[in-house]
Amino acid sequence: MVSINKVLILFILVLLVSACTQAGPAPWVGPELSQPRDQLTVAELQQNRFLPFADMSYFAKPAWASEAAHSFSGSLSFADTRMIFPKERNPYAGENTFPAFTVDFIADEGALIPLQTGPIITRDASSSFWDVIVGTGAVWQEENDGAWSRASFPLSLIDRYMGQVRNCVGTFVYQPDEMSNVYVQCSQESADYNDNSGGDIRVMLRDVGYQPKTFPNAAAVIARHAAHESRRLPVLPLSTIDADGEIAAYFNKSLRIPNAAAAPPNCQFRDRYRLCTITV
Repeated sequence: MVSINKVLILFILVLLVSACTQAGPAPWVGPELSQPRDQLTVAELQQNRFLPFADMSYFAKPAWASEAAHSFSGSLSFADTRMIFPKERNPYAGENTFPAFTVDFIADEGALIPLQTGPIITRDASSSFWDVIVGTGAVWQEENDGAWSRASFPLSLIDRYMGQVRNCVGTFVYQPDEMSNVYVQCSQESADYNDNSGGDIRVMLRDVGYQPKTFPNAAAVIARHAAHESRRLPVLPLSTIDADGEIAAYFNKSLRIPNAAAAPPNCQFRDRYRLCTITV
């Protein structure tokens, strides 16, 4: 099993390494979550302002958290919202816009389960460049949050022209009949090198419609989630499946075209697809 996993990981890394630049990203030197939390607090999530980048540990359920005091079952509706999205080029139409869409959630045994498991196509309700996939998150309680329970969930922004992905996490605090803003931060991407943009995106979603409700198919949704979790592949440390360092060595490689910096791609949109030519 280990050798099969290793072959699969090597194959995936060969595909992904072409998305990496020659010079890696600057190391993260920000603080990590500790008790009590000092970032993404209840007060910050209720303010109408952009927040600085936070370590992704602030979005995860900490070991010292307890079971959520409030359950969660309802719909979240988002409006088109401007994102902070640094890039080394002019944005495409709608690229800086977080999309308007609606997603339903049910909380069960600490998991925040979305009812929509596939891509959510936003073009009919949004001017955004992005479609969305929402994953299973978590709900929990932190001592200093008072009457508020806390939630987070992963979501992927998928551009509808090239299929590139920005992987993000959203978080909020809630009570039975109200909730805070939703803060979303993206910290990883699958863009090609010549896209000249990274995954460092963030947005405070203030216009969030929260509709508490029960769902008639809740039991089926929870059962489907449990079945999915039971079929997941085990997560193993890299040291277990890469004792000789063969996989780890790929993280220091690049397939960057040598002359790409001097000859940027010439791209045009045709029938909603981006067609590029590169001079080498």
